[in-house]
Amino acid sequence: FITASRATPSHTLLSTTTPRVMTSQIESLDIEALNDKLSRAHPSDILAWALEHFPRGLAQTSAFNVDDMLITDILYKMHKSHVPVIFLETFHHFSETLSLVANARSAYDLDLVTYAAPDAKDRVTFGARYGEKLWETDVAEFHRVTKRSEER
Repeated sequence: FITASRATPSHTLLSTTTPRVMTSQIESLDIEALNDKLSRAHPSDILAWALEHFPRGLAQTSAFNVDDMLITDILYKMHKSHVPVIFLETFHHFSETLSLVANARSAYDLDLVTYAAPDAKDRVTFGARYGEKLWETDVAEFHRVTKRSEER
């Protein structure tokens, strides 16, 4: 995917680690010039650029923190774009986070795509299958299990 990060001198706004579908679109871009241009742009302008250049296949990953909610607000309210919002259900979120997910889903009519370990339905079954604190004992396995799974 095209990756975006905060526009600071030590970060790159775009990289070319993308699926094959978008590779030809990316290869035609002057990444250095684009990074220079977008590093000074308002987030709304960056998102507008992404929506214009990648009308299909664009998605937002979200942990439903302040930064992510700002991006969602810009996409859904300012740009009237219902890009999929991807959420990883780790079964270890704070109840306030899950409440915000539900409220945002309703308020924005989110195209919410939630992924979770396919063989766990809640924190108890996840812990029984993988261990109570898998993220502490084997973070790579935790990421593999929670990110590889079936859409819910």
